[in-house]
Amino acid sequence: MVYANQASECLGREGDGLSLSSAGLRVAYREDRDQLRELVGQALSIHAGNDLSSDGLMQARRLSGKRPYLLLVSPMSNRHATLATLRPAASILITDPDTRIQVSLQQLRRAFGLTEVEAQLTATLVAGDDLQCAARRLGIQYTTARARLAQIFLKTNTHRQSDLVHLFSVSFGV
Repeated sequence: MVYANQASECLGREGDGLSLSSAGLRVAYREDRDQLRELVGQALSIHAGNDLSSDGLMQARRLSGKRPYLLLVSPMSNRHATLATLRPAASILITDPDTRIQVSLQQLRRAFGLTEVEAQLTATLVAGDDLQCAARRLGIQYTTARARLAQIFLKTNTHRQSDLVHLFSVSFGV
């Protein structure tokens, strides 16, 4: 393993089906290990000139029984040669579908001109709450939340909550 960010190190320390070491990423279940090994092999073979799909996606089951992690395995491109100078390398992006997304309220306000309440509502929706739950969490009436959401849609040039969530997943890398 060349690099692991702080979030992946936290997932590895949780001991819920993933572990990280200098030898690499390890998953708990044999079938998942075989699939991960195959996807990494495919990603590395791209460097050898084999014409395979460049990205592989899999689920890695958790010991706790929570929803599985999602692992996206991609070859490191030649544009990032410093990461793969000595040998071919693969990148593994780990997503935990049970992690609540946190978006900076200040960034929301600055980027889209949202009010404090609009930013709070947006962050709550992006974190996975539906509008009724978000209204309860913020202590506002559902009708007020709907009115605020309409303003958020105008300011962000979106039309549905799914568009809003997608915008923030792309804009803020969540």
